[in-house]
Amino acid sequence: IFQILSWVLSKIPKSKRILVFSSFPDYTDNAYAFYKYIEAEHKAEFDSIWIFSDKSSLLKYPYVRAYYKYSVRGIYYFSRARYVFCTHGLYSFIDLQQGLKIVNLWHGMPLKTIGCLDPQSGGVNPTKADYLIATSPVFQKIMSKAFNAMPVERVLLTGQPRNDLLFEPTDFFANRGIDPDKYKSVGIWLPTYKQSFVGDIRKDGIFNENGIAFLTIDDLIRLDQFLVDTNNLLIVKLHPMDILQNYGFPAFENLMIIKQKDFKEQLYPLLGACSYLLTDYSSVWVDYCILQRPIGFVMNDVGEYENTRGFTIDNIIDLLPGTTLNTFENILAFIETPNVIETDKSHLFNSYMDDHSSARVYKALIG
Repeated sequence: IFQILSWVLSKIPKSKRILVFSSFPDYTDNAYAFYKYIEAEHKAEFDSIWIFSDKSSLLKYPYVRAYYKYSVRGIYYFSRARYVFCTHGLYSFIDLQQGLKIVNLWHGMPLKTIGCLDPQSGGVNPTKADYLIATSPVFQKIMSKAFNAMPVERVLLTGQPRNDLLFEPTDFFANRGIDPDKYKSVGIWLPTYKQSFVGDIRKDGIFNENGIAFLTIDDLIRLDQFLVDTNNLLIVKLHPMDILQNYGFPAFENLMIIKQKDFKEQLYPLLGACSYLLTDYSSVWVDYCILQRPIGFVMNDVGEYENTRGFTIDNIIDLLPGTTLNTFENILAFIETPNVIETDKSHLFNSYMDDHSSARVYKALIG
């Protein structure tokens, strides 16, 4: 059936004007940032179409020209597009064999194994792509290996479009009636998932059923009190795939735990508004390096994570441009006095430290 469908769709003529965008969650990440650039700089030249996986997104963004992923129109515009810009692949079961250029912008430079590098993949990545992007030569090679040995020259050294948004204002605080200036500092904690409940279902490292990272609920209560006493605000944005999205947390005062269903804003402008970052094996720290602000790595299960998921870079822990935090007291000390980032390590992972990644993607493919 898929072969017949692919043959039929291959007969649909392409349009140089049509650009298709897709992301998970809908209307976010690298695809969103590049779409925003196209709309701002080249709107008259292109018809920008979004393909949404969640039907409710069609109601959330009525001002966007979008179609449901499994609709006739969605597949039609996918077949007609000059380029498709996605973060997780799109319609991998369709093989048009000619004309279509799928640009997989992905959703971060991979520190944990993905695709062909993932021990659970069997050495095969089913996600189709004609082009990929990378932030540095180190990641050019990794992305090539992870996506079925794609030729390195088709892994474009452009930087990630979403990093352009680090330099834009956020509406997160205004939407919640928060004055960030009243706090000594506003930090953000972006833990990766240890156990997922959507997408690729897996458990990596040590999963804590009663808290976040290695902190228990009691620890989180103590952390909140510390934040109140020191007049600091800490925003915890859970990973969209994290099973903790289904958990209930106590009401805190200066510790904000944000679930995906309650997050209506774009992440990267918020990230750019925060004075420090807490994270772990998430690739977000590669992006945050561009701002040259403090990063704390909340980790107590490096060995377990390496054994269950694995890393794309040898001795990655030695290359982290920040402080490893493996006790509750370490976290408190970091929040009180964040350490300065190590600039030389930042440049190893980012060839560009600016807000022009979208322009470079455009120039490499279209301009």
